[in-house]
Amino acid sequence: MIKSFLKIFVILILLNGCGYINGLFSYKVLLEKVSILVDKNVNDNSAVALDLVVVCDESLNSEIGKMTAEEYFHKKSDLVAINADKILVWHWEVVPGQKLVNLPINFDEFDPINGYVFAYYANDKVNRVKIPDVQEIKIVLSKDRVRIVKVVSEDN
Repeated sequence: MIKSFLKIFVILILLNGCGYINGLFSYKVLLEKVSILVDKNVNDNSAVALDLVVVCDESLNSEIGKMTAEEYFHKKSDLVAINADKILVWHWEVVPGQKLVNLPINFDEFDPINGYVFAYYANDKVNRVKIPDVQEIKIVLSKDRVRIVKVVSEDN
């Protein structure tokens, strides 16, 4: 009886896949809210494509975690099409001086293990930043680079 229960339990865990298994053994993305601050002189006064990407697969995480923003944006369509159940993407086109505040991030049933922000600048820098283990971040686009500022709530 106990062996049957254990077999069923293991099968259910395996069938549940990405969310549960990775949630037990890997980094969990806690992000709930994003603000975006764009410098007035960003990207030679041009718009910037900005993606927040979360994944729930170790091999995909490894692949994306090595990409520059330029590589990511060139491969984005294929990455999303091939890995639709392993990746979530939020996309914005931001312009110099723009400010977006308290944008909600909701994973629903998706349980990501890692996340990145990619900013498509007209330069040869990496322009990829790993999302820290916090509930709220500010993405800051300065003249020629992207960075993330952790927002610590007053409740902590």
